[in-house]
Amino acid sequence: MNSARRTVILSAAALSLAAALGSPPARAADASTAAALVRKAEGTINSFAQNRDLGDFRQALGQAKGVLIFPQIVKAAELIGGSAGKGVLLVRDEETGAWTGPVFYSMVSASLGLQVGASTTQTVLTVRTHKALQAAGLRDALN
Repeated sequence: MNSARRTVILSAAALSLAAALGSPPARAADASTAAALVRKAEGTINSFAQNRDLGDFRQALGQAKGVLIFPQIVKAAELIGGSAGKGVLLVRDEETGAWTGPVFYSMVSASLGLQVGASTTQTVLTVRTHKALQAAGLRDALN
């Protein structure tokens, strides 16, 4: 099994394990929402990994120090536009190479201009250096 494929499988396993063993939020409804988001993130990683057109993605994931997965970002506009999504962050442990997390993030943006329409998209961001994790404050989120 090549290392990129193994990394994708280990990432999916880490998401599943984190969902099963992670500390539950204060309310039961939040726990089920968090678990659903983790399952969707796992599905997103698997669909990206299986897409033959994304060979560079598998390589980037194998080298990543962190990965931020947004399984669904909804965009809508009619002159004024906006987008929103919720995602999970996993960070690779420097010593063991295992993925740690998840940490949950929300993303919101707004725009103004000539625009009409709606769409949804999946987004995966790979963080390639420890310096980038530190600069974004992402590394401290898991400590």
